Amino acid sequence: MRRIPVPAVFLRQAHPFYEVDVWLADHGGTPVSIQPQAAVGLRNVNFKLVQNSTYDYDATNNVCVQIESEELHQIDEGRVLPKLDRQGDDLLDGRTMAKREQRHPRALGRKLDAIGRGQVQCEGDGNLDLVVNAEDLAEWETFATTGGGLSSWYDLNLDGLTDATDKARSEENLGQRCRRGRMPR
Repeated sequence: MRRIPVPAVFLRQAHPFYEVDVWLADHGGTPVSIQPQAAVGLRNVNFKLVQNSTYDYDATNNVCVQIESEELHQIDEGRVLPKLDRQGDDLLDGRTMAKREQRHPRALGRKLDAIGRGQVQCEGDGNLDLVVNAEDLAEWETFATTGGGLSSWYDLNLDGLTDATDKARSEENLGQRCRRGRMPR
């Protein structure tokens, strides 16, 4: 495959970035490498576990699919050259790990899972105050009109636009109060 310019329509309008890879493949181009859309990490003194969520191109089916992955890196806080989570240093890449290394991804994974269970999804709450109210609608209006709705602020459905679909999500949940540690009613 070869590198070809992406049509301006992808630059003027908010398209999910993975649609660009499908378009490139359909037109003989080379799909681009996509960074994780979401990544969370947790470390202890010697290791860092990173959990990634990425949409990536599946050439076999000419679609993009969501991929969940984990990385484990040995780290330190050396003054001269600290050991960080660098590409190529992932201990979960198939190499054999020493016994002492094998317990770290499980322990850190359990802690990350516990943190995730404490997170609250509050549908329609654009300002993250755990209440869906008129303030969310007013702030949605600001971001929907500023820059023609191309802001990612108040893009509640993550389609790259702050538009009527996002406003509807807030309106459907108006009055909802969410609490930390338990899911909204």
